[in-house]
Amino acid sequence: GLDAAGIAVVAAWGKTSLLLPWAILEELRIPTYVVFDGDAGIHDRLVTSGREEAAAIAEAEKARENNRLILDALGEPPEDWPETQARERFAVFKDELEAELDGWDGWEQALAEARSSLEEFREKSDDAYRQAAASLTSEPPAIFSEILDYIFRLPEG
Repeated sequence: GLDAAGIAVVAAWGKTSLLLPWAILEELRIPTYVVFDGDAGIHDRLVTSGREEAAAIAEAEKARENNRLILDALGEPPEDWPETQARERFAVFKDELEAELDGWDGWEQALAEARSSLEEFREKSDDAYRQAAASLTSEPPAIFSEILDYIFRLPEG
């Protein structure tokens, strides 16, 4: 586990809250790796879930602006909708983390079992995700190995 390696995971709960903890950790010279969703499909997801077109457009615009802001803060060229990638200081998923996890053989069943055993009601539960990942014996999608490789190469604080 990451804890045993002295690595802490800090959930920012959304792009709009990501830069403040990152800036504080950077100022304290604590090596930090940023992971965020690019939300390329946010408009379609919102419309499909019943959100009005104008609201979906506004949310997509916010996501686009936040992608540019985060990448710029990390010293990268700003992009509206970055592709899934892992770099030395950050990783971004083109749309959502869940889209990448869905490509992991057995993920959906393992997640359903974890949610059931934990009696989890939240759609996005770090406890259920952790339990599901730990239960799988298949290899995760390559992006996750790349992220871990970069994290374990962070300089000591």
